[in-house]
Amino acid sequence: MWQVILHKGIEMNHYFFSDQLNNRVKAWAVFFLILVVHVPQSVAVTKFATESGTNPPATLKIEDIWFYDEHMQKVIPDMDMHWISVVFASDYFLPGGPGEDTRAIAKISRELVENNDALVDSFYDRNLCDDACFFQLRNGITLNELQVLTADLNKNPFVSYTHPVIRIKNRLFAFFNAFEMEWKTGIARKIQERIMNQAHASYDEANHVYRVDVFQIPIFKAINLLAEDIHTVKAKPYLVELVPTIRTDLSFVVNGGNVGDKLFFVFNISFSDRVDIDPSSIANLDLRPDGIQKELFELKIDPYDYVTTAAVSPIRITGWMKIFTPGEFVILPLKIKYTCAACSDIQVRSDKTDKIAVRIASIVPSRQTENNLIITPAYLRPGRDAEWDRKQAAKALISAVSAFAIMIIGIGFVIKIVHASIKQKKGLQAPSKPDILEGHLRKLLLQSPSTPHWQYMARLSHLFREYLCARFAFIKAPVGGSGAFFVEAVFDQTAEDMATENMIPEGLASGIKNIFYIVDNAVARELDVCPDLEKFRSDILKVVDFRENAAQGGNDTI
Repeated sequence: MWQVILHKGIEMNHYFFSDQLNNRVKAWAVFFLILVVHVPQSVAVTKFATESGTNPPATLKIEDIWFYDEHMQKVIPDMDMHWISVVFASDYFLPGGPGEDTRAIAKISRELVENNDALVDSFYDRNLCDDACFFQLRNGITLNELQVLTADLNKNPFVSYTHPVIRIKNRLFAFFNAFEMEWKTGIARKIQERIMNQAHASYDEANHVYRVDVFQIPIFKAINLLAEDIHTVKAKPYLVELVPTIRTDLSFVVNGGNVGDKLFFVFNISFSDRVDIDPSSIANLDLRPDGIQKELFELKIDPYDYVTTAAVSPIRITGWMKIFTPGEFVILPLKIKYTCAACSDIQVRSDKTDKIAVRIASIVPSRQTENNLIITPAYLRPGRDAEWDRKQAAKALISAVSAFAIMIIGIGFVIKIVHASIKQKKGLQAPSKPDILEGHLRKLLLQSPSTPHWQYMARLSHLFREYLCARFAFIKAPVGGSGAFFVEAVFDQTAEDMATENMIPEGLASGIKNIFYIVDNAVARELDVCPDLEKFRSDILKVVDFRENAAQGGNDTI
C-alpha cells in the first residue's frame, strides 16, 4: 500500500515540476513525499510458513549470521546451542489438512521429540508464531550434530525449514523468512522489483513485511545485500524473542476436604508485553463446580481492582470456597481474554486453565466428644427395702473412710519420696513434655533435608503441631487434617478454653498461620525444592524461642 502511494507521489511530483509550478507548491510536494516515505509501518506477523517444495532450504552458514541494525551498525549475534526453531509447511495447514487445528502442532512436536535423541523438549506459543515451534536441544550437542539434525528435520514432508536460535545481549531471538526494509525517496517501482528479484525477496502486503525465499538464498545473505544497496535506507531481520506470552494457572492448597471446609485457591496469570489482558475477563471469576447448586456452594475472593490488576504482570488472585455436599466435583477451566496486537489474522485471543478435580468427604469427624449420660440397667433394682439401703450405705461409708485413710498414707509416702528425690538430685527436675518436643524440634531444624523438601516440611509441621498443643494446652486441636484446618480450629478457642498464661501472644499468631500456609502449599504441590524452606525453618525457631526472647526484653513477633 505504501509503495503505491509513493509511486503516485512521484508521478505528482513530476507533473508539478514539468508544469513549472511556484516554489511553494514544489516544496510542499517534496515534503509530502518525504513524509510518506518515512511513515513507520506497523509490523504484525506470526506466520512464517511457505509451501513445501522439492528443493531443500538453502544452507545457512555460521559466518553468514550477521546483520545491520536500524542505525546501520553491524551486529554479530552468538548462535545458541540449546534451541532451534522449526517452521511447518503452509500446505500442512490448509482446510482439511492434518494441521488445520493448531493443536496438531503440539502433537507432531511431541512425536519429533520422541523420535529424535537430539531433542529434549518443545515449546509452542501461537502468539509468537502460528506455524512454528521451538525445540530444546540436549546438552553437549556439537555444531556438526546440529547441522545433521537440521538436515534431517528439513526432510520431513510437513517441515518447511529449520533455523538456529541466536543470542543478543543474553536474550534469545528466533528469525524466520521475514524482514523489515525502507527504501530511499524516489526509487521507481521497477527498480524496487528488480532489486528484490535479485535478492529473492517479495513484499507481503497483508502483514506489511518483506519475505525472503529461504529455499533460494540464506535469509541473512539476502537482507545484507539489500541493506548495502544504494537504493535502501535500512534492512534488518524480523526477530521474535523466546519469551512465553501468557501463562494461566489455578491451584488449590489442598484439592479436597470435609463438607464446609475452606478450600484456599490461588489464580496466577503471567504475561509479556506482547499481549494485553482484557480486564473484564477477570472481573467475575466463576469457580462453582459443574453440576452443583448455588445453595450448596460459597465463594470468597480477596478484594482487588480488576482494572489496575490486569495491567501489570503477574496477576495473583486469592480466595477460598466451600462445598456443602459430599462427592467429587470438577472445576471448569477459567477463560482469560487478551489482545495480541503483533499477531496475524485474529488479534483477540483467549487462554484457559486446566480442569481441576475436588473431592469432598462424606463423613465429617466431630471436633469435640459429646458428654452423654450413661446409666447401666444392672443397678436398677426394683422393690428394694429400707434395710437393704442402710446396709449398702454402711458399706459405702466404710469403703470411703478406708479409701480416705489409704489416700492420706499414700500422699505422705509420695511427699517423702519426692522430698528425698529433690534433696538427692539437688533441685534437678525431669524435663516436661513441651521441653522434650522442643529438643526434638530443634534437632530436626538443624538437619539438612535428604528427602524432597515437601516430605521434610511435612515431618517438621507434624512435630511443630505436637509442640504447640503441648506448650499452649490446646483443647480443641484436631489430630489430622491440613494446616489451614488446624489453624482455624486452634484460633477459634476462647480464653476460657485455655490457661491465661498459655495463650498465644498476638505477635506470634500471624507467623504461625503463615508457617502452616507454606507447608500446605509445598505438600499440595509436592515441591522437590521449596524456595521458602529457610524462612519456614527460621519462623518455627522464632516461635520456639519467643519465651526466652521476651524474658530478655526482645521482640517476640515474627
